[in-house]
Amino acid sequence: ERSDGWVCKIGSLRYDSIGVGHGITAVMKRNPKPGLVVTGTNVGNPPTDTRWPDGETAQEKFNSLKAEAWWTMRERFKLTHEAVLFAEGKDGGHEHPLSDLISLPSDSEGPAAMQLSVELSMVRWGKNERGKIQIESKKELSSRGIASPDFADSLALTFAGDSKAEKWAQFATAQI
Repeated sequence: ERSDGWVCKIGSLRYDSIGVGHGITAVMKRNPKPGLVVTGTNVGNPPTDTRWPDGETAQEKFNSLKAEAWWTMRERFKLTHEAVLFAEGKDGGHEHPLSDLISLPSDSEGPAAMQLSVELSMVRWGKNERGKIQIESKKELSSRGIASPDFADSLALTFAGDSKAEKWAQFATAQI
């Protein structure tokens, strides 16, 4: 609890464990927070073992965990768009469980909210020579004059992981 009375209700923190984020590992080990599960994630790792609705595995569909996370986030936005169309009685609408939807803060929430919206719309995707989905690299973004999409990458990280190995690691941690 902070001095202003605000209480954090987050139970899980996933961060990019390579590059600048590498230092977070040491900080979190020295300063553990009870009830907070902290998971370092290398988005350059291979995709998870998830099977997608089209029948493909994540390894067949994506070139990296980063691509899988961004695509998972993209799919949440797609479901949310379909749910809004459904609520408005428009063509293309479909009902989806609330737990499958995503909501962003309004731009009126401040510059960080506005920056998130901008960053989400700037990053491109494509397919590599093996036909796997890949997300534009920071170097490619830089060549287009676009800074690192830190807010968007942070949101995408919330969709990274959940492979069998990660689920077992969380289970083992919970048992201690």
